[in-house]
Amino acid sequence: MYLACSTALEVIMHRIAAAVLLVAVAIPLSINAQSTPTRMQAHSDSEFTVGYSYLFRDYRHTQLNPVGGGMNGWAAEYAPQIASSHFGFGVAGAGYYAIGGFFTPQIYLLTIGPRYTLNTGRSTVTLRMLAGTMISSGDVIAQTSSHIRRIFGAGAGWEYPAGQRFAWRADFDWIYGGFNSNDTNQISEIVRNNGRASVGPVWRF
Repeated sequence: MYLACSTALEVIMHRIAAAVLLVAVAIPLSINAQSTPTRMQAHSDSEFTVGYSYLFRDYRHTQLNPVGGGMNGWAAEYAPQIASSHFGFGVAGAGYYAIGGFFTPQIYLLTIGPRYTLNTGRSTVTLRMLAGTMISSGDVIAQTSSHIRRIFGAGAGWEYPAGQRFAWRADFDWIYGGFNSNDTNQISEIVRNNGRASVGPVWRF
């Protein structure tokens, strides 16, 4: 019964990830067909981005339970500008899903942090810091002591315009935070350091 439910959940997660990626690709292409990209064609106070994200390490990995590869998922961020056109903050969420094996965890990140944005010719570079919470489903690994952990990290992003108020964005983030186990036969910390890469469209408004 567990395996059947797990398989059905994996199929649903794959379809959600595919739908997000399809939207991420289709919208900027349709906008780009109507306008020529220029840097910051319109002033914007806020932006929203959503797209595909890949977490480099699987949160089932321990010394006695080595797991190769990472986790596929999605990431979204809302970033209003506050102090100036360069400084602001971002509120972000993300979800990642394991594939195969007996344990198929789901990992969710909720973060907030300051951002600095710099225009470099036609493109835009963003530097940011992250702090927040990592939440896991009940099957990260046997006898996990807690399913909610504090995390922090830092990252950088690169944007290229795809229209008057749209752009392509690619991000990389380093994340510090993991889970502990009550099982003395397992390593005490389950994936303490991780990284992720994300790509998707940006809406400026």
